Parts: sequence; C-alpha cells; structure tokens
Amino acid sequence: MRLLILALSTIALLLIFGGRSEATHEGIDSDGDSAGWAFPHDEADGAHLCDFTGLDPGHTVYRFINCMEDSIGTDGLDACADTATANDEAVDAFPPDLNDDQTVSVTDRTLMALKINQGTYDERYDFNQDGNVSVTDRTILILYFGNTCT
Repeated sequence: MRLLILALSTIALLLIFGGRSEATHEGIDSDGDSAGWAFPHDEADGAHLCDFTGLDPGHTVYRFINCMEDSIGTDGLDACADTATANDEAVDAFPPDLNDDQTVSVTDRTLMALKINQGTYDERYDFNQDGNVSVTDRTILILYFGNTCT
C-alpha cells in the first residue's frame, strides 16, 4: 500500500511540475532528513527561494535542503524530533512531521488539510515554497507518509 501511495504521489508531482529533470544546484541537507532533489520554481512568478531547480530522475522524494528549512521554520541541523510527544519542541525538526511526534501520520495530513481549507498562508506548511499552501504541499507530505524516526 505504501508503495502504491508513493508511486501515485510521485506521478502526481511529476504531472504538477511538468516532469522537468535538470538540476542546477543540489543544495545542502545538513540533517539528512530527506532524499532526492527539490522541485523547480519559476523565477518569473517570484516564487524562487533557493538557487536550485529540478527533480533528479533517480529519486522520488522531495528534498528539504537547508535554505528551505530556514524558510519553513524547521531545524536544518536536526533530522528528528527529540521526543514522541506532540508539539513539545520550540522548533520542529522534520518538515512533514507537522505535530512534531517523530512520525508522519494521518494527523499531519489532517493538519495540512485544515491549513489548506483555511486559505491562509503559513510558511511552515509551504513545503514547495511557492507562496501558497495547497494540494501540492499535501502531496509532498504524503510522500513521507509513514516515516518515523527516533
């Protein structure tokens, strides 16, 4: 089931981002909490945050590099929450773990859905850094669904 969700999410992201595969800058992921490449941004629309573009064809998981984690508000040097207690740390460690409980679960997906339905911007939920919290950000979260750390 997880493989099916991953495959469908990957296909959705490739359709959303047009399947572009060229990368200009890998970026740095100091805490190693992700794999793959970050997705492209169009500089013309002002949504470009970091100096990188592309999706490496060999990877299917969105990558949270340091400059993105700085903007999202998570700790780029910490890959995992210190405890499994939800919302007990001042700065979250892993971007898709929205409630900071060491697991990307249905709770995180629900938090994202609620934020999308509110229609208000919150950089903590804007995983692709396009200036909107949308179904694209939810899709990125789903790529990490089921991930745990300790």
